[in-house]
Amino acid sequence: GGAVALAASGPKTKSKMILICPAWKRFGVEPPDSLKDATILHASSDDIVSHQDSKILSEMLCAKLITCGTNHRMIDKEALNTLEGVLLN
Repeated sequence: GGAVALAASGPKTKSKMILICPAWKRFGVEPPDSLKDATILHASSDDIVSHQDSKILSEMLCAKLITCGTNHRMIDKEALNTLEGVLLN
């Protein structure tokens, strides 16, 4: 999902983007420079996509990285509450 969103975005992408555990590095997606207002949600204990990759991506995009959740699926209460908070702000 997150890698696809990055790949589909381009220089004209203006909407707020929320990336959840984006596997951009795994799939060789080059993040566009236009996503300066992105928010990344990622669980530190994700065993599928490295949390470190999201740290790198957040620095590249000047995006906000929020560490939350218990695993890659991001369906636990903490992850869902964090997502809701980001969506409502």
